Amino acid sequence: MNNMVYNVLTAFKDKLDGKIYYPGDKYTGKKTKARIADLTSSEYELADGTLGPFIEPVDAE
Repeated sequence: MNNMVYNVLTAFKDKLDGKIYYPGDKYTGKKTKARIADLTSSEYELADGTLGPFIEPVDAE
C-alpha cells in the first residue's frame, strides 16, 4: 500500500471508494500501487474517454 498524498488534477470517480474527486482535492495514497499507477499515468482512460493523469504527488512541483 502507498500512504502518500496526491493532488487531484482532473475530476474522476474512484471506482474503489465511489467518491468523486475534483481538482484541488487531496487523494490519499491508501490504495494499491496498481491504482496509483493508473491514476498517475497519461495512458489511463476513464469510461467517458477522459485521459489521465488524474493525480500527482503533492511534492511534484
